[in-house]
Order: sequence, then C-alpha cells, then structure tokens
Amino acid sequence: SIQMMSSTDLTKIQSFLNSLINSNENKYYEDDFYIVALNTTIGIDYFLLYKNFENKEKAIVYCNKYIDKLKKCLIVNVQNF
Repeated sequence: SIQMMSSTDLTKIQSFLNSLINSNENKYYEDDFYIVALNTTIGIDYFLLYKNFENKEKAIVYCNKYIDKLKKCLIVNVQNF
C-alpha cells in the first residue's frame, strides 16, 4: 500500500482523507483507503494507506505515475502489521 499520511492524531488522518475524497480532482475514492493503527509502548500511530498492490514495484510505479500529492512514495507492507 501507499502511505498517504501518518499521525498520532486520528482526527488529522480523517480530515486529510476527507479533503482527498472531496477534492475536485475526482481521482480518489473512499473505498481505496484504509486506516491502520499501530499500537506501541509509546502510543498509537495511525497510517492512512491507499490501495493494495501485488508487490512493491507495482506500488512504486503507480505512485510515481498517479500520486502527485506526495513528495516521495512510501510503500508499506501491511502484512507486517
């Protein structure tokens, strides 16, 4: 998956997601996103992830071609969560 954002504040994640979905670009759909929570001894980190891909290479190609909101594509293997 492509990491769109991470934060310790779930409200910030939800607000950013809503801004993507409600943008005039019409290229982001709510069903393509999911939020993952990583609970550690120092707190909870939330990750806004976009789509699932068969492998890292396909995710990188997609990100570089279609995701202009990110300065750098960060690919996350959610199977590790």
